[in-house]
Amino acid sequence: MRIFLNHACLVFKIQINTHDGKRRNYFMYSSFLGFPVLLCTPYYEKPDGILVYYKAEVDPAYIGGEKALNRFLKDNLKFPADAEDEGLEGTVYVDFVVSKTGEVSDATATNYTYEKTDNQFIVEALRVVNLMPDWVPGSQNGEEVNVKFSLPITFISR
Repeated sequence: MRIFLNHACLVFKIQINTHDGKRRNYFMYSSFLGFPVLLCTPYYEKPDGILVYYKAEVDPAYIGGEKALNRFLKDNLKFPADAEDEGLEGTVYVDFVVSKTGEVSDATATNYTYEKTDNQFIVEALRVVNLMPDWVPGSQNGEEVNVKFSLPITFISR
């Protein structure tokens, strides 16, 4: 176990050997102010038993890089007509999983800013993310893994 001091918080890094012989890292955060301890893992397990990392050593990447991703979004996103007529704008944060084979799946819209986002934008953002071609998968310890990815998509009226 390692202990780190981070401002008003203790961070414990614990390595545990699992039943399959692999070593997993867990992080515990404990505040000096009496807040509860939080136990975090670098991944979660889907109901079907598949592990998905929140953050991998090597993140997934869109084939062709950020410029190619922006081109894909520009070519495929359609500004909803009703939203344009009403002069609406907004940002949709889409979370999705890039599988160990590069496939994009499990797209969901989240609201990190707690601002109301028009449903038309959410529907369009999810439609386009579900159209995406395969990505270069992320990797952990030299092995390709499933990684959760978050992409903000902003709709600006022109």
